[in-house]
Amino acid sequence: MVNPLTRGLRPELRSQIERENVIDFTKLQLEDVTRRIPTGEPELDWQSVVFIKNFRQTNLAADSVVVTMRDGFFRAALTPKALANLILTSTNMAWLNMGSYVKMLGLSEPLPIVSGKLRVVATEQPKHGGHNSWVGLQFVDNINAVWGKKQVRAQLDNGMEMIFSDSAARLRKKNDETLRIAHQMTTEFQYTQHHALSVDALLTQEEYDGQAAIEFHQRYLLVSGLNLMGISESQVDVTLLLKRLRQGNKEALHFDDERFQA
Repeated sequence: MVNPLTRGLRPELRSQIERENVIDFTKLQLEDVTRRIPTGEPELDWQSVVFIKNFRQTNLAADSVVVTMRDGFFRAALTPKALANLILTSTNMAWLNMGSYVKMLGLSEPLPIVSGKLRVVATEQPKHGGHNSWVGLQFVDNINAVWGKKQVRAQLDNGMEMIFSDSAARLRKKNDETLRIAHQMTTEFQYTQHHALSVDALLTQEEYDGQAAIEFHQRYLLVSGLNLMGISESQVDVTLLLKRLRQGNKEALHFDDERFQA
């Protein structure tokens, strides 16, 4: 039976991987991947991304490799971050949303991508160049360390395994954090349903303070906007500004007005 995950590899390597059931990204070379995706905005099944392999160790341009559960391996003339942006664009989220959840829940950076079942995090961070790979944790069942090496062996839900550079402790932590974000998103959705449905709501207001979560996201958005304008949160009364915004007040705000000064 043909394994769609190994499509796009040179035949010898594809046979070896299917025989051993292990994809070793620490040994993968660009020339091992025989397919390319078009430049611009490639149309892939971003919800099924398993791995984005970084081949950029400096700021010089080079290819990346994208692996999807449904369509296998592709080379792309895009940076790993550009590909991560395409994944995020395929969801109903933005980096600002991710930053808000990370801040709210007290989690670690770099920011993940979480939406529905999709949970993608940065991995394989090199010492130079500032680039990294990305892994789709939604397909990972177990994370184990590779003895004697700074690598992990991740078992996929299709029975195959991946080896790549990271620590098991860090990756498990990031996995737990993405699950916490996914749970928070689900809880917020259920809170919204609670106010929309007239029968047997899943949550009560006592179990979850949905209004506090909404206000946190709004505050994070406002503070981020102020920071872009060079205005520190400590300079203005953000609580008052939020109150005026929620009330739909269209009066122009002047930050030299003492009412808005912190």
